[in-house]
Amino acid sequence: MPTLLEALENKYGFGDHREKIDETLVSIFVPKLPPRLSVPELLILNDCNIDKAGKPEDLRQKCCTVKELDLAQNKLEDWDEVFGILSHMPRVEFVNLSLNRLGGPIEIPQPWKMDRLRSLVLNNTKLEWYGVETLLQLLPVLEELHLSLNDYTHVLLDTTEEDANGCQTAEEPASGESESCQCSSFSTQSSQDKKHAVCKKTEAHHGIKKLHLTGNHISEWSEICRVGRLFPNLEALVLADCPLRSLTSAQNETNESNSAATPNSHEHFKTLTLLNLSNAKINNWDDIDRLSKFPALKNLRVQCWPLWEKCDSTEHERRQLLIARLPKINILNGGDVIGPVEREDAERSFIRYYLDKPESDRPERCCL
Repeated sequence: MPTLLEALENKYGFGDHREKIDETLVSIFVPKLPPRLSVPELLILNDCNIDKAGKPEDLRQKCCTVKELDLAQNKLEDWDEVFGILSHMPRVEFVNLSLNRLGGPIEIPQPWKMDRLRSLVLNNTKLEWYGVETLLQLLPVLEELHLSLNDYTHVLLDTTEEDANGCQTAEEPASGESESCQCSSFSTQSSQDKKHAVCKKTEAHHGIKKLHLTGNHISEWSEICRVGRLFPNLEALVLADCPLRSLTSAQNETNESNSAATPNSHEHFKTLTLLNLSNAKINNWDDIDRLSKFPALKNLRVQCWPLWEKCDSTEHERRQLLIARLPKINILNGGDVIGPVEREDAERSFIRYYLDKPESDRPERCCL
């Protein structure tokens, strides 16, 4: 399999390899472009079977100007090779490593400086949560993180020792190890979660603003609350194709009458403006009302819920009901910005819809 350097040479033709021209046969010709001395700022080498970095000196010379790097769907398995590649790209701001088998542990390289990388894509790499924590420590200015399709069933990082799902400090941690918390329910974990069924206490990363967790197997909102604590300045959260059943934990549902003891669904998402919950398993209008309480939420996707299948209304009527129950939302399911006319029509439709319903079926705002 080729190294990254060999893939570069194959694509960009480094070195002097001009073809010899038979001047007796050709009188006019357009010469080939001279080989590049360095690669472009946007370097795309996806699906090139790359498994190693190559000679450090040559990489340093040719890759010093790279700002965006796409190495998706290669054969990289060792994080040391990844760090070796990135160490020769001091200006890199975006890296895509999706579909590389990088699930193993990460050892912090020495020395290491990566203070420009702002966007990292690790979809379908099966990277464990402990590896995610190591990367967060190494990347202080990271703003966007993609962890989709990694078979997560739980979020095994948190900033607290105890949460509503029974996450408690593990007994007698080994010498030199960080504090961690043992999670109580792991009956449906993936193989990687079973291997490390411990929720580790860590520091919050205040730089992350966008997080993608599409296609993971997370079903409890209490796990998503850990994300909110871990990334307190989160602005966009994509949870499409995650089988979330509710926006409150099962434990909270049984104790919901005691509001003082029940944490709110939105408590850890004060800066969240975009939320994608399409293809969730939510089946209750109460969760729509919970979404209305997210203080900064403006852009929402709630397509393909089981709830919509049992609604006795058209798609247009359902949109009106959603707009009326979500007064802060400006963009719903990727449509146009909701204007004042559409919102007023939605309010009127909402009133008419519930006018003939029994009081027990009416949302809270209709019972005031």
